[in-house]
This record gives sequence, C-alpha cells and structure tokens, in this order.
Amino acid sequence: MKKIAFSILLAAVMSLTGTRALAYDMSTTTADGTIWYNFINDRTELEVTYKSEDYNSYSGEVVIPHEVYVYDSYMRVTSISANAFHSCTGLTSITIPGSVTNIGNEAFRNCTALTNVNISSIDAWCNINFGSGISNPINYSHSLILNGEVIKDLVIPFGVTSIGYKAFENCSALTSLTITNGVRSIGNVAFQNCSGLTSVSIPESVTSIGDNAFDACFSLTSITIPNSVTEIPKSAFAYCRGLTSLTIGSSVTTIGYWAFDHCSQLTSLTLPESVTKIESYTFRGCDRLKTVTIGSQMQEIGSYAFTNCDSITKVVSKTVNPPAIYENTFSQSAYSNATLYVPAGTASAYRAADGWELFTNIVEEGGGNPEPLKCATPTIKLTNGKVHYECETEDVSYLSEVAWYPEFEQSENELVVRVICTVIVIATKEGYEDSEPAEITFNLMQAGDVNGDGEINVSDVTSLVSIILGQ
Repeated sequence: MKKIAFSILLAAVMSLTGTRALAYDMSTTTADGTIWYNFINDRTELEVTYKSEDYNSYSGEVVIPHEVYVYDSYMRVTSISANAFHSCTGLTSITIPGSVTNIGNEAFRNCTALTNVNISSIDAWCNINFGSGISNPINYSHSLILNGEVIKDLVIPFGVTSIGYKAFENCSALTSLTITNGVRSIGNVAFQNCSGLTSVSIPESVTSIGDNAFDACFSLTSITIPNSVTEIPKSAFAYCRGLTSLTIGSSVTTIGYWAFDHCSQLTSLTLPESVTKIESYTFRGCDRLKTVTIGSQMQEIGSYAFTNCDSITKVVSKTVNPPAIYENTFSQSAYSNATLYVPAGTASAYRAADGWELFTNIVEEGGGNPEPLKCATPTIKLTNGKVHYECETEDVSYLSEVAWYPEFEQSENELVVRVICTVIVIATKEGYEDSEPAEITFNLMQAGDVNGDGEINVSDVTSLVSIILGQ
C-alpha cells in the first residue's frame, strides 16, 4: 500500500520540551491537499484537527482517509476535533470515513459553502458521537451522499440499535424514513428540521424517542408511536405542521412539554388509556383541533396544554375523578364553545373542579344530547335609508325574507311611491342553533321616478326596496 507523506517534527519537539507550539501533532499531504492531525487514545488513533487557532485551515474538497501510515504501521482516523473545520468558508465537499466515531463541538461552524457530505456507511453514521453546536456538516449541505447517491429514502440497516444525537439534523433532502426492527432508541435532535420528510415508520423495537427528534419536520403527515414507547418527550414532534394523523401507542404514560406544539393540521386527538400526564404546552397552537378524547387514567393536564386550540368543540373525559387542570389549560373559546362529555354521575364533580368548572356545557355520557349553543336574536336597523343587521353572537351569517306591497299617492301635485316593507331575519353559524327570527315593518315614501326611467310604476317600487336592502 502506498505510504502517505507526513510530518512528525512537532512530536519530536514535544518529546524534548513537553510543550506544544502548534495546534496539531502531525500532517499528511496528498494530491487532495493537507490534513492536520492529533494523536489520541494513548497515541493509538488519529483525530483530524485544524492547522492553527485562526481556524479556516481547509478549502475545496477534503477527503479524510480511514487510516494513515505512521511509524511503520497504519493508524485509524477515528475523530474530528472540536472546531476542526470552523470558519472554513471555502470548504465545498467533505468525505468522512466509516472509521470516524466522534465529531467535536462546533466542528463545522460557518462552513457556509459546504454542499457535499460523502459517507460510505449508514451504520457508522448513525453511531457518530456529535458534539454541541454545529458539529454535523449536514447543517450546511442539507443532504447526505452515500456512495455517490443523495439519500432520499432512508432505510436504517439491520444491526443498527440506536440512531444518535443530531445524526440527520437538517437533512431536508430526506423524503421517507424506514427504521428497521432492532433499533431501540432514536436520539435527541436526530431528525430535527428534516423539512422534506413525509413518512416515518417506527418499529415496535424502539423504546425511546429523544427530545426534538422530529421537531420541525414540516412535511410529515402521519405518525404512529409504537406500543413499546412509554414516553413522548419534549418537542418530539413540535411544528410538524403537516401532521394530520396521530396514533399514540398503548404504553405511553407521559406526553412531554411542547411534544406536538403547533401541529396545526391535526383535527382530532384520542389519547390511550395508559396516558396519565400531559405536560404544559403539549398541544399548543393546534388550531384546527376539534375533538379531544382523554383516557380514564389521566391524572394531570398541564397549563397551556391546549391553548390557542380555538377550534375545539368537543372534549371527552373518561376519567371518573376529574384530572388536575388549570384555568389556562384550554383556550377561553373551548371553555365557552365546546361541549365537555364526562362519565355518568360525574357532572357535578366536574362542575366543582378547578379548571373544569369553566366549561359552560358539561354533559354526562348517556344523558342525551346537550342543548346546542344558540345564536342571539339579531336586531334590524334602518340607518340613512338602508337596512343593516347586528348580532351579539360573533361571525354569524344572516338569512332574510322581505315582503312588501306598493302604493302610489298624490302629494302636493306630485306622485310619490310608498312601500310598506316587512323584513324577517335570522342569524346562523356553524355549530350553533339558528337564532329566533327578528322582524320589523316600516313605511317608505319617495317622490316619483325612483329609477329614472321616465315612468312611475312598480319598477320604481322594486328599485326603492333594493336600495334600502343594500342590493
């Protein structure tokens, strides 16, 4: 095998002085350029690093080898140090071998020109230990290239047991994800901001899903949490704005803070019997959510858990003892507009319980249909010669009927048009019962030729009626 040229001058200096003069221990130079390394793990492995603390040591295409010839033997490259490629604004492509198991803090910060991240093993990539900050180069490339092909339909291979922290963060090129049976954990932030991801398949082998694991996967439409999972952690599916279908497994006991925050396409939610606690802000901003069903073991629903869910019209609680909630757990619109269904014989307990007493419509299951909310009776006003309607119920529509008959009268040598007009109107709104009808009769009189056609006849009457009705 061809030996790679390298420099060990610094190592010699260190052995004599015990101090370091530069930021690296050795370097290799090939036709692709120079790479700087440190010795790690008792000088048995190599770590890619930067040339000097000014950073910006690399540009163009960098290919990291999986091993380097050192001291008459080959030494594996297993790590990329913290800040190794920090501020390398000219770096356009990086190839990371499967031997790398660690990428340090801020390793790729400000690599703004990076478009290609090349790997040879999904297994290895899933198990890299990424540091904090922008340690994953996908943050800039937004895609991952496996053996020359951009990964779109990602299948986690058999044999992988965990998907690590930040593994596919910001990989917006992904469109589907299949996690094979055998994977036990999905790490924090593993798929955060994978905005092109439309489908995810999670097997029963998965027992834990990390914080923010699928946060801001805007295109994800459906998710099933397997029965093997016991907790949905904070922000796990927050801002999945395309999510229309959610199935939660029968072992989940806790749903964490912001877990489904602003999943704005959800219209219904059914929680399994196993769920005992919903943390604060969990379903905040799910503004199309209409029905919520709470299982019989629920003990507590946190503050703001359903705030800004202004479309809720039905809440079903199967719990005999009202769970602990707060006055801000639901939006005020839910308290006033939604019907709360509770187990038979428990309505009085719910009406006396903190938070639950704010619901104005509480109905026991099996107790018949509740009286629906009803639109207020509108008022009819004639202002400046035109009719308009007002109603205390907001955002109503109006249905009206108009009856009229004409008379023609001579007044001071002038022929006038006189109309006796009756208007009947009701207010209507979706989810409400129509209002009682409002009625008004009034007399209108106007001189002669209303429509200006040179004649005084019935057409002048219809013109006059149209004017007052605003038609």
